[in-house]
Amino acid sequence: MARRFMRGGIWKAARLLAELVNDLAAQANIQTSTIHADQVTANDGAGTAGRTGCNMVVDNANAENVQWDNAFWFQKNGIEYYKAVDAEIDLSAEATAAGDTVAASGSGAFWGFVNTAGTPDFESNAAAQDFASAIIALAQYSLADNTLPPGSDDVACACIQITEVAGGGYTFGTDSITAETETYYSFQGLPAVESAMASFALDAAAATFTYGAADVVLGTGVRVVATGKANVAFTGTTQVARGKVGAYLFYVLADDSEVCLALGSAYSNLQAAKDAVRDAAPNPLMPLVGVIYVSARKQAFTPGTTLLDAAGLDVTFVTNGPGANQSEQGRAQLGTVFTAVDDIDTVEGIL
Repeated sequence: MARRFMRGGIWKAARLLAELVNDLAAQANIQTSTIHADQVTANDGAGTAGRTGCNMVVDNANAENVQWDNAFWFQKNGIEYYKAVDAEIDLSAEATAAGDTVAASGSGAFWGFVNTAGTPDFESNAAAQDFASAIIALAQYSLADNTLPPGSDDVACACIQITEVAGGGYTFGTDSITAETETYYSFQGLPAVESAMASFALDAAAATFTYGAADVVLGTGVRVVATGKANVAFTGTTQVARGKVGAYLFYVLADDSEVCLALGSAYSNLQAAKDAVRDAAPNPLMPLVGVIYVSARKQAFTPGTTLLDAAGLDVTFVTNGPGANQSEQGRAQLGTVFTAVDDIDTVEGIL
């Protein structure tokens, strides 16, 4: 079949149409990932008004359990549901996984969900709860070995972050929450990057990196102003073998509280790593402010040891947020539901 050449006004019209379809697809994806995304949308102020979601607190009678003081509305697959107040949630009934204990002096996170029938469910990270800091525990949500949310009908609405201080470890649903150092997070709306990082790059001749100032909004509605930092280290030391690619998720919880955690360290190529980041479950508390991809092209990469500017490594820094790599308004990353039409990029306008 002979090629058709479109020049002049016809070619311009075809290209304009393709760009219009691209724009419509982009807007549809943004809407699907923000306005229509699964989330707590409002509360009725029965316990605490404002952007407080379910308003989770420790139970009044039993300090090993929690209660949700607010009735609230939540959205699943674009449909709105109402959740009545839960006076007490028995957490002992939720303790079924290996991660239901927090080791002595360690940190852990337990995530609260509700399904469309109004049934609450709490799940820990599948990994052992022995993380070095609160933010590392909270960052585990998106990792592939943590199957969160636990059910296809579940929406994240709360989280308890516990740092064990009483000695001997903490058992979820059995030990007193107030005997430990705990933080309650109740979600309403989605986390977002309000202002993208001013910079995001490696430190010369070092195994660390630097990020610039950024403003983020947590899933609780709290606005965080991060001033940025130099000499930031990766969390974990899992090696990226020669010929493989590692993907590292970068989150900010508060000023001077950040984490760069491996989503995976053995992707076959860069595109596979990018696909994994795109498909990872969005963290309902912290927005994904950036991603680092390390391609171990000619030598292996060990986080914290191998210099990021070493020969044989290809390191890509991706900044998320308004005006940056992608519009980070709402979800931790934007899924692609509607496919854009490829641009017509040949000089002659060949279709």
